[in-house]
Amino acid sequence: MIKSPLDHPIAQQHYIWVRPDGSEVAVTAKVGKPYLEEATFWRCPAALEGIDGQYPDICGEGSMQPLGLALRLIRTRLLATIEDGGKLYYPEDRSMAVDAETINVVFAG
Repeated sequence: MIKSPLDHPIAQQHYIWVRPDGSEVAVTAKVGKPYLEEATFWRCPAALEGIDGQYPDICGEGSMQPLGLALRLIRTRLLATIEDGGKLYYPEDRSMAVDAETINVVFAG
């Protein structure tokens, strides 16, 4: 199980997760730069800090597939958080919760 450092993500998004019990957790979705492991086999680091932590590097054929799969995994987990009764907010604006449609737009759903 390979987990590359995610000190310098190529993209990240911050949220505040308000759990059904009212407690709050800072959440950061991060995706790292895909890297070639061998021949055409690539990996991409990804994390959903505050919910799942860092995932094992996502594997794929070519550099685009693991990047797309990493975004899909993060999107799926964020949508599950909403479906389970949690609410996501942008840290700088808590006037309206982030909905599933917005998650799909941000994470190419």
